[in-house]
Amino acid sequence: MFSCLMSPVFPSGQRGLHYSSNVLKTVVLVNLSQDIVTSEVQSLICDAAAHKLLILSEQSSDQGSDLLLQSGTFSFKNFSDIS
Repeated sequence: MFSCLMSPVFPSGQRGLHYSSNVLKTVVLVNLSQDIVTSEVQSLICDAAAHKLLILSEQSSDQGSDLLLQSGTFSFKNFSDIS
């Protein structure tokens, strides 16, 4: 069994696609704010699925390590701070 849905909860211009099955949970995030990305990553990490896939579609900074979001940036440091 699986489910797939576009998230209508995000503010205008922000998109998310969630796919879940017993084995895999996939989250695709496009054009989001830092708060929503952090929340979605935390939710994915805590999910019971054995395999997880996160796709973030954003522009990157000149250094190439940070994602440029609608509000702020998201870096490996932000990812490592998620508990």
